[in-house]
Amino acid sequence: SKPGQAFLIDFGYNEDRMDQAGTAEAQELFNHYQLFHALQLLSENEEIITQLRQGTDLLIDFKEDEPSNSVFVIPYISENTIQILSAELHNQHPESERRVESSFTPTLRGLGKVKLNQPEPLNPDPEYFEVSDLIIGFQLQDNPPPNAFLPFVVANNRAIPSNEELVVRFETYNLVQGGDGFAEFELDYKITLVRGSFFSRSQKEEFSLTLNYEIMANRFTENIEIQTADLEPGSYNLEMIFTDLKSNQRVERTVEFKISEL
Repeated sequence: SKPGQAFLIDFGYNEDRMDQAGTAEAQELFNHYQLFHALQLLSENEEIITQLRQGTDLLIDFKEDEPSNSVFVIPYISENTIQILSAELHNQHPESERRVESSFTPTLRGLGKVKLNQPEPLNPDPEYFEVSDLIIGFQLQDNPPPNAFLPFVVANNRAIPSNEELVVRFETYNLVQGGDGFAEFELDYKITLVRGSFFSRSQKEEFSLTLNYEIMANRFTENIEIQTADLEPGSYNLEMIFTDLKSNQRVERTVEFKISEL
C-alpha cells in the first residue's frame, strides 16, 4: 500500500493541533500514525471464514514511491472464496480531528480495499511437474536481513527502473529424481518487446538464454538476475519455459513488465 497522500492530507490538517506548543519534533508527530494491513477470507455467501490484521511499517517515500509491504500466506479453499485485502491509516494523537464526518472509528484517516476471487492453485498431483508463478523485482541482495521474505525489492506494479537489473523468483515442484538422487531441469527464457513500445534501433528485438540445473531434491527455489539495465523504457514480455529432463514435462510461465524511466 502507498499511504503517502492520505498521510500528507491528514498531517497538514492536524499539525497545529498535534503540536499546539510548537515544540514537537517531526518524528514525534509521525509516531502517532499507524498503518495496518488486513486480510479477510469470505465464503461465496460472504460469511467470514477467517481474518487477520497486522501492523506494518509506515513508509513515506515520495521520491522513490516505495510501498509499505505485508505478506499473508493464504490457504486455498475454493474458487468461490473471496479475498479482501485492505490497508488502514490511523492517527492516534488525542487532539487530532478528521476533516469530514464519518461512521468509521475516529482515528481512521485512510482506507484502501481490494476484493478478489481466490485464484486457482497449482496442480497438487505429485505426478505432474509444476512451477510457481513468477515474482519479479530488482535490487537482488547477497546478504538480505534474516526477516526478509524475499531478497529483493518486489515490483508489485511490474515496473523495473531503467538502471536496474530484473530479478525473477521461481519455484519448481515434483522434479523426477534418478537412481543417483539427482534431478535435472532446463530453463529457457527470452525477453521480447511488446508491440507498440518504443525501442532503440541499436538494440536487438529479442534476447534469450538457456540455463541448466542439476540438484539432489525434487523441489527447487531460485532468484535469478537478468541484465535489463540497458533496455530502453517500454513494455516487455518475459517468457520462461521449464523442462524436467527426466520426465520431459514442460511448464511455461510468462509475465509482462515495464522498464520505467527514472
